[in-house]
Amino acid sequence: FMADLAEAGPVPILIIQVGTPGGLNDLSGWHERIQRTQQGIVDVQRTLDNDKLVVLGDFAAPRSFQGLSQTLNSTRLLEADLPASWPASLGGAPLPGLHALDRLWFGSRWRHEKSRRVRVLTQPRSLILSDLQPAL
Repeated sequence: FMADLAEAGPVPILIIQVGTPGGLNDLSGWHERIQRTQQGIVDVQRTLDNDKLVVLGDFAAPRSFQGLSQTLNSTRLLEADLPASWPASLGGAPLPGLHALDRLWFGSRWRHEKSRRVRVLTQPRSLILSDLQPAL
């Protein structure tokens, strides 16, 4: 994540890490963890400058998990269209990625310039490099 913070002034940034779904016995608990994370973000967001807010992290849920997107989009945050980051390889062979598990939302004072994958050979998923600029 890169942003031009020099011109933006103080910027509230929420960094989120949601655990993976786990085994079959943990799937119902994972959905509840996602819901608690959503509510926690909304609760914290109410105390911050929403127009400058940046929310990013590993949500362990692809963009197809619309419940997460709908909750955050309803708070007037915009979601960046990030490239798929997982899996980065299969049996050592590089893959283009199937799921964007890393997510980025931002307030109206930001403009999403671009995002790109950065493959790290020893990691199961690619890093995502995103550029935000202050909106004019």
